[in-house]
Amino acid sequence: MQQKQIKKLLRGEIAGNVFTAVCGISLIYFIICFTTARILENSVLQLIVLISAPVIMSVSALAAAFCNLKFGAALDKIMSARVREALVQNAALMHPERSSLTFFCAVENDRATLKVNGYKEEIIINFEDFGKLSFTRKAEILSAIEARISVTFCRLCIERGSKYENVDITPVTGRKKGKALYIIKNGEPQKHAVKIYLKSKRK
Repeated sequence: MQQKQIKKLLRGEIAGNVFTAVCGISLIYFIICFTTARILENSVLQLIVLISAPVIMSVSALAAAFCNLKFGAALDKIMSARVREALVQNAALMHPERSSLTFFCAVENDRATLKVNGYKEEIIINFEDFGKLSFTRKAEILSAIEARISVTFCRLCIERGSKYENVDITPVTGRKKGKALYIIKNGEPQKHAVKIYLKSKRK
């Protein structure tokens, strides 16, 4: 059932991307045609361009915004729920008993993979039904994972009094490791992580 819903949402998102492209093309159309009309001193063409281009840009921009709001937001919600479910089901593999944790996160092909410290076990979050993950989608998934880990460990610290020295997420692409994003550093939850945690409590 969810797979059909995701396909429908993806089609809506593609439509939004098409409208965004149309908006950009209409801007190019305006620049080229208006410049040409002025060079040729064609007042009729100038008038046509001045009327048509803003209308096309406005309509396509509104349509793109609608699609992104309706379909993009729904897809983000499904991704976040899937991340949350996977981390809840694999809570033991997050090793919350350790005082220092580094979550090595790779988002490749159709899945996200989390490894903690030097442990061999992996937490795999499948996004196969989302199709080939674009660069933007990968970034959104990484952001959803960061948010869920922020909520989890800030809750453990603030609500349950658990003590952690360092908790961070390190993106991994192939054999390359990115810059560590700290959730907790030197025993203190970081401001951006606390902000995410407080926002989750208001939902």
